[in-house]
Amino acid sequence: MKNRLGSESATMSELFPVIGEKKNLLKKGHLLAAGAVLLYAIVLFACLDQPDAFRSLLGLGLGVAVYTALYQMCGKKKSWYVLAGAALLTMIVMISPLWELIYLLFYSLTGNPKGTAPDTLPQLLLLRIVSTGGAEELTKILPVLLFWSLGRKLGKLSVTEPLDGILFAMASALGFVFVETLGQYASNAVKQAGQTAGLELVIVRILWAFKGHLAYSGYFGYFVGLAAMKPKHAVKLVFIGYGCAAVMHGLWDSFANGGIVVQLVLGVVFYALLIAGVLKAREISPTRQQNFATVVTGPLAPEPPLANRAAANAAPPPMPRPYVPPPPPKPQAAPPPPSPAPPPIRPQPAAQPQVAPVTPVQPNPPVQPAAGGAVFKLLVGLRTLTLREGSRIQAGEISGLAAASSDGVIGLVNHNPKDPTMLGLQNLSTTSWKVTLPGGELREVPAGKSVRLASGARIDFGASQGEVQ
Repeated sequence: MKNRLGSESATMSELFPVIGEKKNLLKKGHLLAAGAVLLYAIVLFACLDQPDAFRSLLGLGLGVAVYTALYQMCGKKKSWYVLAGAALLTMIVMISPLWELIYLLFYSLTGNPKGTAPDTLPQLLLLRIVSTGGAEELTKILPVLLFWSLGRKLGKLSVTEPLDGILFAMASALGFVFVETLGQYASNAVKQAGQTAGLELVIVRILWAFKGHLAYSGYFGYFVGLAAMKPKHAVKLVFIGYGCAAVMHGLWDSFANGGIVVQLVLGVVFYALLIAGVLKAREISPTRQQNFATVVTGPLAPEPPLANRAAANAAPPPMPRPYVPPPPPKPQAAPPPPSPAPPPIRPQPAAQPQVAPVTPVQPNPPVQPAAGGAVFKLLVGLRTLTLREGSRIQAGEISGLAAASSDGVIGLVNHNPKDPTMLGLQNLSTTSWKVTLPGGELREVPAGKSVRLASGARIDFGASQGEVQ
């Protein structure tokens, strides 16, 4: 059979495809991307015996993968080092005194510099939206505002449309997630429950960042880019985006303890808001024709003609065969008459079985485990703390609590001196706790006192609530 150019013999490029496809390997074969993934896997494999390095590298890889998926949806090309610069700027702010100043300022606005959770839902929403959401969303948008101001001089940093704002804001949010997860939450989890708990926390928190920090900041970035397109309304659009992002953030922090259904509903809604912003940004983009995620429909271009030599050497198409009708079907014999049905059989009454009385089985009494082997879990928001004898809870693992001593410990698991089989959680913070026992009894646990650990007990730490399992 002849090839497209009319040649029956195999060419050199057909025998060795790599020779004829050298130009397309980089563009269509994603050679550089495949090489980067391979290098990442090699380095990850080399760190198998170094848990801290492996956990950090895995978190970085997962974060880049999540961002890449959202980047493909946006469809506007951006230099990787510019996006990495946005993430790096936020990471620098997070580890600098500026973050502590922003945190103190916004929590002081609500009259709650320690972040203690109020008793009423309206006050809790105000705290989470104004203080938590306001502080963190402002921190993440700072690189975008900086790029917007410098973009007039540096073209690659320019923010001229919503797609620019979305991409830069999501990159900045990814840097925030890296510092918060790898530098704080995972380290505390490793101290409390070991390397496995830290690894699990990194995987979960970074994988669902697309509905969390990246969604809040991406939606805010849409309005910043829209402000760049409509400078007469820039201030109003920026504050609208800021308010939307803070409300999204505050709603999650306020209601995420409501269970899986609440988390699922909020996550889907926040992701839908982000994608709606991306689709609208692509629709109004001045560079829509160059967007690699947009398919522009229109008349198809004619196929290029073959070479003259190929047209001359092409074999003529085969002549169609004449239509021959199929032969008529053969007549089938008539089916035999049905045989008469047998007479019905009358059912005989069945004998009533003798049922012996059932003696109820008494359950065995539960066996109390020894204190050294008992393990409880404390669910606080989206975090799970493993509690066994000797476990310590550090300040920062439970929002709003401060340690009474300089070692930073706000809670210690120990056994009852009179009953070694009973474990308790000692309050080493500066705030009293309110505990609801499984039977409904309410107790207050002041600083220095302990509460018995029992499955189903609920602890109100002030700024957050926990449940023992």
